[in-house]
Amino acid sequence: MHWQTTPRRLPLRGRTRIVLEGVTGAGKSSVIGAMRESGRLPACFVSEDETFGDAMLEVGQPGFRRRLTEVCARFAAGPTGQGVPEEILIERFHLSYYAQEPVRSRPPVNLLGAASRETAGSLPEEPDWTPYQVFDDWLLDGGFSVVVLAISEERLRERSLLRREFGGTDWQGFVPHFGSEANALEALRTSQARRIEALEKSRVRSLVVNTDSEAWASIAAQIAAFGNLAGGGK
Repeated sequence: MHWQTTPRRLPLRGRTRIVLEGVTGAGKSSVIGAMRESGRLPACFVSEDETFGDAMLEVGQPGFRRRLTEVCARFAAGPTGQGVPEEILIERFHLSYYAQEPVRSRPPVNLLGAASRETAGSLPEEPDWTPYQVFDDWLLDGGFSVVVLAISEERLRERSLLRREFGGTDWQGFVPHFGSEANALEALRTSQARRIEALEKSRVRSLVVNTDSEAWASIAAQIAAFGNLAGGGK
């Protein structure tokens, strides 16, 4: 298992349940490291190794979303689960899966928004949110907050595709996987956009944080404050 209890120096007040989202290179590991260094990392941390793993290679296969189900089961109340800790940070969850889903056409609408054969054309395609509603409800019922780390599009190449910390190489093999650098960058743009658009479908309180500054200590403090519900939360 890849979840762990972490020591900290700074006591957290109230319930802190956070899901940290973002495309590769958005800064999830850097934020987690800054939270750990400052003592703000919740006592229970569930890494993306457990929540996501090799899911990108499993799109469309049976059991694609099994890791999400396993996390929910582990933290379920009752004899088979341990219950959701008061302090927990989950790295990647349902939005990462939604971002990988194949698209479907939205039903056409007329200019007044009513279904009609005489339409102004079909709306852009989108993935199906239906399989993710149950996981969204689990987060909502558990009092979680979702934070999506975002990168400006002009920085996706250096931050997500040809990352500095790996010598500016395509260390994840995105270019051969998607066929070209242009296709890989478009896939990253789409993946990020889908996560943010999915927040409109989600009922969980959420925050989008641009990480272009790479000021990880400040960003970590902002996320910890948002995720802490000591003063109540929506």
